[in-house]
Amino acid sequence: MTDTIIIHEAMPPTVLTLHLGPKGDAGAIDAEQLNRLQSDIDSKAPQAGTYSKNEVNGFLSLLSAQRQVKVVNDDYSIAGLENILIIKASVVITLPDATTYTHPLTIKNNSTGTVSLVPVLEQTIDSQSDLQITETNSSVDLIADGTNWLIT
Repeated sequence: MTDTIIIHEAMPPTVLTLHLGPKGDAGAIDAEQLNRLQSDIDSKAPQAGTYSKNEVNGFLSLLSAQRQVKVVNDDYSIAGLENILIIKASVVITLPDATTYTHPLTIKNNSTGTVSLVPVLEQTIDSQSDLQITETNSSVDLIADGTNWLIT
């Protein structure tokens, strides 16, 4: 049993709880990989069940490939699967529709200017109509709850 990891569904459904085999021995799977698996799970999450080390490594590879980075120098509307934005100038970023976008977003202000985050369709960010990132090298993590955006 030391070469398997059991993944159980938890609430909310996008959060998974990982249980290791006896004595916590996960063989080739280290703690960093397990943390990454749990924190990066999104709409392509594995179903609850028992998985081998190779299957879990496959999930980790899939999740790593899904992290799409976009460098932004001008006003930009998120429309694709990009989920990490590195901002290089003062810009306005229009967020995608929170009712359909399923990926977490990380937006980092790598400029000396202000990054304005604006949701669509009268949606909000933590009950606010927009969000300003003003400090250089600061970032914000957002998730959609199916209606609006939340800062995590």
